[in-house]
Amino acid sequence: MFRTMRLCGFVVSILLACGLVGLCHAKMPVSDKTTDERAFELSKLQQSSTDGVIELSSAQFDKYTSGRRRSYQLVVFLNARHLQDKPQLHLRELREDYGLMAKAHRDRFKGSESEGKLFFTEINFEKSTQEVFRRLNAQSLFIFRLPATLSITPGENIKLKDQDMLKPETFTKASVEVNDMVSFVREKTGVDIGKVDKPTIFQAWWFPFVALSFLSSILYIAYKVVYADFMKNMVFYALATLFVYWFSVSGGMHNIIRGMPMVTIDPNSKAPRYFMPGQGQLGTEGFVMGSLYTSVGLAFALVVYIAPKAKSASTQRIIAYFGLFTAFICVQQVIGVYTWKTGYHWRKYI
Repeated sequence: MFRTMRLCGFVVSILLACGLVGLCHAKMPVSDKTTDERAFELSKLQQSSTDGVIELSSAQFDKYTSGRRRSYQLVVFLNARHLQDKPQLHLRELREDYGLMAKAHRDRFKGSESEGKLFFTEINFEKSTQEVFRRLNAQSLFIFRLPATLSITPGENIKLKDQDMLKPETFTKASVEVNDMVSFVREKTGVDIGKVDKPTIFQAWWFPFVALSFLSSILYIAYKVVYADFMKNMVFYALATLFVYWFSVSGGMHNIIRGMPMVTIDPNSKAPRYFMPGQGQLGTEGFVMGSLYTSVGLAFALVVYIAPKAKSASTQRIIAYFGLFTAFICVQQVIGVYTWKTGYHWRKYI
């Protein structure tokens, strides 16, 4: 009898223990398991991506963002491939910098405890993803953070805080750069990716070979030019000197430094304008005036050096008069342009 009672008590204890275990299991939130599964799937997508950025479709966005909370945070880049060719948007450069940041994050935290806590994603504006843009009330393309505690219901609008959005217009610079994104992520998520350096051509494996080949070619060409026959011809040096003088007095360096246009369009007649009134000067005007200055110098050189070498006196007079007449016409043109631009008239005293 006593053994029977002990056996019954043992069976009852086992049943109570099983009931408690089942009750505890029933009270465990199923969402944690689902969240872990979603984080695992996102990690696989992140590793398979070339730059660590996960491109989400509309269905994937609902799958990985829905719920009251998640065990991970998302950084989302709203992109539009059909607008990447517009230089004023800087979308192509922005997307490249975003990929550099995502790749740096993946490489730094791979295999650590922080892996799977933050994912960088991308949604491209297409017909299939228009609903996501509508829910986000996205009137422009920007980067934003989805906190782990933000409750999201599929199909309903998502209210983002201003401090969770990174918009290019919030910067005084032409565009957002990669370390601006890194600072935004560090401030909003607490994840420090560190400084991200853009890859340059100097880091390429083939750069030393190309640089060595280029320097060798330059040295070879320089050797051939220095010992070429035309380098011993004084005409070459004379022409080179004239070119340097003409380019200098024409304001060539001014045009390059200031970015002066060669011609402008008249707003009234829509005709091209090569000369600008007032103190300004276009590129074409500078080269025309420089040509006049050079012509005056060449005319006097004709009188001083060429005319005396003529054999007959009549030929000397013709060359000298031609040089003086050319110089006079060029000076008259320069004075005329000066008078038109400034309004000052020159007085002649003979």
